Amino acid sequence: MTTLRRLAPYFRPLWRIVVAAVVLMAFYALLSGFSLGLILPIVDKVFVEGASQTEPSLTVAQGLSDTWRAVTKALGGDGSPNARLGAAREAAAAGLSRIQREAGARDVLVWLCVTTLVVILLKNLAEFGRRAAFFIIEQRAAEAMRNDLFRRILHLPMGTLHRMPSGQLVSRVITDVELVQRFTINTAAQFSHSLFQVLVYLGLSVWASPKLAAASFLIVPPIAIITAKLSGKLRKRSSHAQERIADLTDSLSETLGVMRVVKAFGTEPQEIRRFSEHARAYRRSVIRLLTIDGMAAPLSEFWGVLIGVGVLFIGGQLALDPDGSLTPGRFFVFLLALLSMLHPLKQLSGVVTSFQRGAAATERMFEILDLPEQSEPAHAADLALCLN
Repeated sequence: MTTLRRLAPYFRPLWRIVVAAVVLMAFYALLSGFSLGLILPIVDKVFVEGASQTEPSLTVAQGLSDTWRAVTKALGGDGSPNARLGAAREAAAAGLSRIQREAGARDVLVWLCVTTLVVILLKNLAEFGRRAAFFIIEQRAAEAMRNDLFRRILHLPMGTLHRMPSGQLVSRVITDVELVQRFTINTAAQFSHSLFQVLVYLGLSVWASPKLAAASFLIVPPIAIITAKLSGKLRKRSSHAQERIADLTDSLSETLGVMRVVKAFGTEPQEIRRFSEHARAYRRSVIRLLTIDGMAAPLSEFWGVLIGVGVLFIGGQLALDPDGSLTPGRFFVFLLALLSMLHPLKQLSGVVTSFQRGAAATERMFEILDLPEQSEPAHAADLALCLN
């Protein structure tokens, strides 16, 4: 939270785009859940009841028209707003239930196919808008960060600049800002996007079968415990890797800056050995970092599949039980909602580790921004110190 709080000034001028992106996220998640909910009438009405259905007494168009009139009448009735909303929900549920009972299977199938196409189109348009909005946010924020870093570097005292190698400063402006953009800004957006989807899919699974939904909660504690342990190690390794790449950049910059001296004294072997040591240290730190990072997604997927198999077995038994309340349609809705929830859950587990890497880069960036500026104009002594 401290990291996001310190980055907040870079997002305040973009608050309209941020709000639009969040609205598109929620819209996408709701449409994703709605598209899965369409499986219920497709399975129960078309495939289960379709063959044995008698002559339909209602068309889908007439049923939707009657339902709309009942909902508008309930909303315009007497009582408190909550009472009117409750009456409208009951009218909508009764109307849809009537359509499922009395409408023909072929008519329902046509309307469901058209509705599915429209919902998928709107969902993809929302996803495109969300991506475009966050591209703008990421690039504008990264531009402002680089400008602030460069401005602060220009106003640092000569003594501070003399103590900090140029390679370190270049790494802060280029590499660290790129890591902040990739692992902090992008990760925060991905966290919100995945969280909306998890909430919608979780609500859909509870609606389909509360008993089976309780079993799906077993997926959360193991992932939370594992990712909590990995995140601390990952943050430490990420900071260590960034320090090693800064040392490598500094070694290269120093060697290139005194190339004439190196050739004059014949110190090429020493410089090669020094650069190789920095490259080896960077390679080892990156391997450790990527090893820890690579553990999060496979472990979360394993737990998800384990719970999914257990739910499939239990839910299958309930669906096959003639006296059970779990219809085939509700079972398929629950199963697909659970399986759809695994991907955003896996992304949420990766969000924690990715954010730790971005937090380390953010701390390094603010180390420069927090340095005191030069209070007086540079004097000849300061210039001589810098030149030496």
